[in-house]
Amino acid sequence: MKTNVLLSIIIPTKNRQFTCLYAIESALAIGKDDVEIIVQDCSDTNILQKQIIDKFGVDERIKYQYSDTKPSMTDNWNNAFARATGEYLCGIGDDDAVLPRIYEITEWAKAQNILSVTQKVFVVYTWPGFNPQPFNGTLAFDTNNSDRHVVIDDLEKRIINYSTLNNAMSYINLPQAYHCVFSRKIKEQLEELTGEFLKSTSLDIYTAVAFNKFIKSYVEVDFPFTIRGASKNSNSQRLFDGRSKEHFNEFKNFNYPEILPKTVGLHITAAESLIRACESTKQEQLINNIDLPILYANIALEDKANFKLCEEKLKEYVSSSGERKRFYKHYHSTKRKKLILKIRTDFFSFLKKVTPFVYKAYRRLVPLQVTRTVVHAETIKDALVFFVRK
Repeated sequence: MKTNVLLSIIIPTKNRQFTCLYAIESALAIGKDDVEIIVQDCSDTNILQKQIIDKFGVDERIKYQYSDTKPSMTDNWNNAFARATGEYLCGIGDDDAVLPRIYEITEWAKAQNILSVTQKVFVVYTWPGFNPQPFNGTLAFDTNNSDRHVVIDDLEKRIINYSTLNNAMSYINLPQAYHCVFSRKIKEQLEELTGEFLKSTSLDIYTAVAFNKFIKSYVEVDFPFTIRGASKNSNSQRLFDGRSKEHFNEFKNFNYPEILPKTVGLHITAAESLIRACESTKQEQLINNIDLPILYANIALEDKANFKLCEEKLKEYVSSSGERKRFYKHYHSTKRKKLILKIRTDFFSFLKKVTPFVYKAYRRLVPLQVTRTVVHAETIKDALVFFVRK
């Protein structure tokens, strides 16, 4: 008798067969028959299919599909979510992993009729081969966590705060399709309203804003249930290397919103995804919250070639001289802070490498004010085993 699927773990993948096998293995380790693993492969070849069978045998929980049409990342995500049949869903990258507690959380969410569960504590694994090198083969996580959970009932206020885009990365704590557990009811409502699940360059930012249309509260747990990976050729690597253009090139019919300069980068992705989500889900009023002087300054800071493009948009869309001054003030002050931080980081890296005894003595006198633990792990499987034991 076929078991109804409680949880679908969605894993789109492209040319990272090695890490993807570990992502699949982490989902299989949950050890439940009502969990399905959606593997949506758009690699150059379908060799992953054979590798899956060689490693795991024929396992009905693994639902593999290959596409040779070279879809964009967004299309690959849409294809993957379209095949998911679970009552709850969770999207992860092909260099990520899930922890066994994700199943316990999903059962609890279903029993309590909770639409979305997020995690306050993040676990990050950096694969060997990722640059910058000092992070290679390490697992980092916050030691301040517990088994507590809290109901968040001010999602609309949080979305309004995020929609300024003053902090483009703050979406990470909002309910979304990436590294969160959410009800398929949200997916169905979003598809019914907009025609498809995802319509922008960023799954996480788009869904973080879009989900606001369908839920007013969610639960945040004070412990992790996934591991975020960073590997060679990932979007994280592209961001570090300044190769965001490769991501945008995948979108054959990409159209820039009028208020954005025609360039690439994190802040362009954030703004484009916010705008598309607002337009698709009839939340256009949020677009007016975007703090354009700060957004343009942040885009300019990503690449010096962006400065003139941002100045042009500033003159076109910001009429107040006081607001224009905020652009220049933020740009120059942030640039100065980044320079000071780089000098400081380079100094301590040099000190640690050339005179480690001096560095250790200094750190005993002035310890780092952090609560994160970093341990060595050869693969994400080692990282997962270590964390589960903890």
